Amino acid sequence: MKGRGWRTSRGSLGIWLPAPRLLVSRIAGHGEGEFVSPIIEAFEQTLAAEGPVKLYFEVAKMNNYDSLLRTRLTARFGQSRPRVGTIAVLVSSRIVAMGVSVANLALGGLVTSYAARAPFSEALDGELRAAGILSFSSKVLLAA
Repeated sequence: MKGRGWRTSRGSLGIWLPAPRLLVSRIAGHGEGEFVSPIIEAFEQTLAAEGPVKLYFEVAKMNNYDSLLRTRLTARFGQSRPRVGTIAVLVSSRIVAMGVSVANLALGGLVTSYAARAPFSEALDGELRAAGILSFSSKVLLAA
């Protein structure tokens, strides 16, 4: 399964839509404000399908971010909160973890934050199996 990617001098973004209601994203380096638009565009695509959407963000190698990234994504996901079934985030940076906690408060506890890769990967791979997706796995995030 091919994804789409964006790169700046400070960071990179990868987005995959392996199933109609599943968005997988990876941000490394600096989480740029300009990453908001492609993430929201992909999110809108997931909303076109019936049922709850599942969002998986691998940001373990994101060391900092523009506040615009957190605030705009939180606002957009909040607007569609009844349609969002899962927001899972793999974090390692303390500053990013704090931002995820703030977003989680604003979204009413919708975010599950993971500090270890194994449980995050298990959750994502479980979603993929449930959707019958065999051509994509959490291992893609290691190579991205």
